[in-house]
Amino acid sequence: MSKQGRTLIFALNPSVDVEWEVPDVVWEEKNNILSERRWAGGKGVNVARWFRLLGGDGLLVLPSGGMNGREMESFLKEEELAYYSVPILQSTRANIIVTTHERRQIRLNPLGPELTEQEWEQLFDFLKEEPADTVVFSGALPRNAPPNTYRKLLELCREVGSNKTILDCDGEAFAEGVLGKPFLVKPNVTELEQWAGRCLPKEAEVLEAAKELSGKSGANVLVSMGVDGALLIWRGVTEEPPRVFRASSYEVPVLNTVGAGDSLLAAAALTIPNGTGPLESLRLSIAASTLAVSRPAGILPCKEEIYELSHKIQVTEI
Repeated sequence: MSKQGRTLIFALNPSVDVEWEVPDVVWEEKNNILSERRWAGGKGVNVARWFRLLGGDGLLVLPSGGMNGREMESFLKEEELAYYSVPILQSTRANIIVTTHERRQIRLNPLGPELTEQEWEQLFDFLKEEPADTVVFSGALPRNAPPNTYRKLLELCREVGSNKTILDCDGEAFAEGVLGKPFLVKPNVTELEQWAGRCLPKEAEVLEAAKELSGKSGANVLVSMGVDGALLIWRGVTEEPPRVFRASSYEVPVLNTVGAGDSLLAAAALTIPNGTGPLESLRLSIAASTLAVSRPAGILPCKEEIYELSHKIQVTEI
């Protein structure tokens, strides 16, 4: 039986995120690092962090190994983020973010560890033994994981009664994952283009592809469009006839874009499965992502600031 109100957030390829600030990047020369910050990262971890900030009851589920894994767990404990870790033989990855004085960034993301069959079984078994109302799968798969991994996890969710499932990934994992009939998917424009197999240079084309994705998957579809805001193909929680909502962005100075989509997803995961209407859900999602980009990576605003900004976000039905 599912735990009422509890949300599981799976981060199958978490990381220690490391940001190096440099004056500029000079190729073939020494680059002096002026400062370094380290924190627990990866898309699923970011979602869990924002989900808790917004008032949600979430449990982060993740594999963890090696010195990086121990460091990552120490950061999670410092933040008092509730988590369950599966010990693995190979080391958790470390993602490197190089930020220049002009706020340009280079991101270097290792593929991450390769999990053994037994380690995978432990992750699947946890989902069987601890089902929840809502389950979020966010981020890249670990090295050499089968592309249909998310699809299998989503199918298992249905078997154990966790029907409000949310998927955020890219490439083959996304294409396979949507076949598992998630409740909500959150591609950005690039990920939607990958799925559709064509470029989507105009918003009308993005909307057409999002409708196509919703029709084939039966899912609510939330497309994050960066400075252009977001589109939501809305079916609600009872598979209503689809409606379309458009949220405008809110202009702020952009310091960083790491985690912007994760904050948007966290707000959607908190609101849409619980029956919150599309207008309120989109306003909160855009407010969270707006404040995410206005701060350095890994630095969160206060909850009250997000909810206050949400009242200023423009959302229309189209």
